[in-house]
Amino acid sequence: MNTFLYLCTVQKKIASSETTFASKGSNFAPNKSIKTKKIQIMTTIQDYIKQIHEEAKSREGAAMRHYEAGKRDCQAGIYDKWYRYNAANDGMAYDLGWTEQNKETQNGVVRFLDA
Repeated sequence: MNTFLYLCTVQKKIASSETTFASKGSNFAPNKSIKTKKIQIMTTIQDYIKQIHEEAKSREGAAMRHYEAGKRDCQAGIYDKWYRYNAANDGMAYDLGWTEQNKETQNGVVRFLDA
């Protein structure tokens, strides 16, 4: 059996089973049961593309929420550094919303919120 075919077979076996380790009485974790997470294996390119689209929709929604937060914060005269340090793309969507709103609001003084 060639290596690629072997790896595919092993991956499918892993994906199709959920293993429970009963560790009752062992030194590892007494009286506890551990379940492993199922590993999702892409079987077709269509499955992979579908996953990419779902991830993109999630990121798009987050970007719109951050954009709206930037506009709202600008109107209130604050800049929240949390978006810069904790959001995807260093808070780019927040900054875009903030700067767009500031064209109208024209804040001279801004209060910065710590991250």
